[in-house]
Amino acid sequence: MSSNEGAINNVLIYNFGATDPVQQTPGLFNFSNTQVYYDPTPVRDPQTGAITSDYTNASSTLLTVGAGAGQYTVNAATGVGQQTITLNPAFRVAPSGFLKFTEELFLPFASTLKA
Repeated sequence: MSSNEGAINNVLIYNFGATDPVQQTPGLFNFSNTQVYYDPTPVRDPQTGAITSDYTNASSTLLTVGAGAGQYTVNAATGVGQQTITLNPAFRVAPSGFLKFTEELFLPFASTLKA
């Protein structure tokens, strides 16, 4: 099924290290360096339709952050657990378009985990 309508004015909430995506308490991981990429024509698997390209695809662009002329805003550039990304209402994700989010995540405490 496909659509000829684009998505606008979306709010995306991420919880890093939490089991419930809508919980309001912090998760386990600190986050920083959020980057959002948009690709209007991602490479897709011809059999499954799954997107096989990533943010390095030639048609992918890094979106700008900030109020006003930015294409998205974040509630916090760094923090613990939860982050909200809001797309600017003037920015549209076209049908078949693809958003890719990258973050730097780290544990806010010394870990004794072993592989």
